[in-house]
Parts: sequence; C-alpha cells; structure tokens
Amino acid sequence: MGRSLQALLLIYWHMKNRRKYHRFRIRGGALADVRSSQITVGPIVDIGMGGLAFHYLDSGAPLDEGTQLNIWSNERLIISDIPFRVCSNQKTHRPMTDPRNGVKRCSVCFHDMDAPRTSQLQSFIARSGSRL
Repeated sequence: MGRSLQALLLIYWHMKNRRKYHRFRIRGGALADVRSSQITVGPIVDIGMGGLAFHYLDSGAPLDEGTQLNIWSNERLIISDIPFRVCSNQKTHRPMTDPRNGVKRCSVCFHDMDAPRTSQLQSFIARSGSRL
C-alpha cells in the first residue's frame, strides 16, 4: 500500500472516530440557554454526553462561558446549571430577516458534571434522542 493511500486511510479513520460520544437530535426540539452577563437562548442542533451545539441570534456581545447552561424541552426545565466550556462559536450562513444580526452555531463541551446531572442527561437523550 502506498504512503498516500495509508495517509488518506489514517485521516479517514481519525475523522470517523474523532467524537468520544455519539450525537443525537432531540425529537420535538429543545432549547439551550446560557446565562452570564446576558441571556442567550437557541434551539439545540445536536446533543451527546460530552456536549451540545445550538444556534442563537448574534447580538454582537461575546458569548461568555457563563455561570449557567440550562436545557429546556416542552417549556420544562430538563437540566439546570450544567458546567461547560465553549468549544466553537461560528457564524452560520442561515438567512435572517434582519441583516445586521446573524445566526451563530455554538458548540459547548460539558465538564465536571455530577452524577445527578449525568443521569438526567442520559435519561433525556434516551427518552427524546434520535442518533445522528
């Protein structure tokens, strides 16, 4: 096998196996809210045991690694005060009615979750998640 083919296979393997946890879509939808110096709310794009991604309207203020991240579904608070860090925060190319503001996709990684929150997250994903 040539070196270039080996390199391509290695890259493919890393891309395919780069996530530690599977990601899920939430049937019926769910919202994430981050509370810091401002409240940022948006629909969850995908979620897993290691973190989640959500869309939100960019107000121009930075999205701080806030004191709280909460998950809501069907107007009910599912999990509160999840410790997290922002992994990625990028503009998307979704059209908006107001061209001054855009939509961003924020990916957060959960860390140092206690047993009750971990259990709540597992139950929520098992009950409402569809594997991607």
